[in-house]
Amino acid sequence: MSADLPPVPWTHAYQEVRQRSLREALNDRDLLERFATGAPLPEGYGRGLDERIVELPWCVAHLPAAPGRLLDAGSSLNHALLLDLPQLTRMRMHVVTLAVEPEFLWKPGVSYVFEDLRALPFADGLYDVVVSISTIEHVGCDNTYYVGGAASPEARLEDFVLAVREMRRVLKPEGVLLLSVPYGAHQFHGAFQQFDRQRLSAAEEAFGPAAELTESFFRLSQGGWQRATAEACARSVYVKWVSDLMRTGRRPEGPRLEPDYAAAARAVACVRMMKPA
Repeated sequence: MSADLPPVPWTHAYQEVRQRSLREALNDRDLLERFATGAPLPEGYGRGLDERIVELPWCVAHLPAAPGRLLDAGSSLNHALLLDLPQLTRMRMHVVTLAVEPEFLWKPGVSYVFEDLRALPFADGLYDVVVSISTIEHVGCDNTYYVGGAASPEARLEDFVLAVREMRRVLKPEGVLLLSVPYGAHQFHGAFQQFDRQRLSAAEEAFGPAAELTESFFRLSQGGWQRATAEACARSVYVKWVSDLMRTGRRPEGPRLEPDYAAAARAVACVRMMKPA
C-alpha cells in the first residue's frame, strides 16, 4: 500500500494513527478554538479517520469553563487522553454504560454506573453538563456486540427520545447537553441506526424547549473532515463492512480501504442544547 494512503481502518496501524491524532487534536488550542467558534477545520484534518476525530474535540471545546458535575452518557470519555485533560479533571464525573468494559480508569472524581439511559437512577437537576457522544443511536438496538450474552436484542428505534428526555431531566437549569450522532441517510444496522434530519429533530424535540440550540455538521471526503451543511450531509452512508463487523464480530478478508478513506460514518451531527433557567 502506498505511503500516501491512510492505514486500513481498525488495523493496528490505524489504531496507532488514530490515538496519536486524537491526542494532538485534544491538546491543540487553535484547533479547539475552531471547533468552539465554528471556524473551518485545517485542510486535510482527520484524513482517513473515523468521526471521533471530530466529535471529541468538538465536545471538549464546548465544555463549561467552571468546575461542576458531568454525566458521560455512554462512556465515550473513558480514555486517559481525555480524562487527563484540564477541561475534565475539574469536573466530577459519572460514567453510565451498560456493562463492564475492557478498561476502566479509576480516578478521583470519576465513578462508573451500569444503567440504561432510558431510566437514569439520578435525581432531577444533578448535572451541569451531560455528554452523549455517538450513543443515542444505539438505544433500543441490538447491543450484543458491546454487552455480550447479557444483551437482549431490541429494535425499538424510537427509544432514543426516552434517553434524551432523561438527559434533560438530570440537567440543572442552564445545564448543557452535548450530543452527537452519525448523520446522513437513515440506516438501521442492527447494533445502531444512522440519524437523518427527521430523527435528529425528534431528539431535539425530546429535549424540549432550549435556551440555546446549536447544530454543527461535519462531512468526510478523501481530503479529510470539514464543516458542512445538513443538506450536504443528507445522503451520507455508513461504511457497510464496519457496520457488519459491529453486528457479527467478523472482519472481512483482505484490506478494505474505501475510495473516500471512510472508517465508519461519513458525516456527523453535533448538537449543543442548554436547558432554560
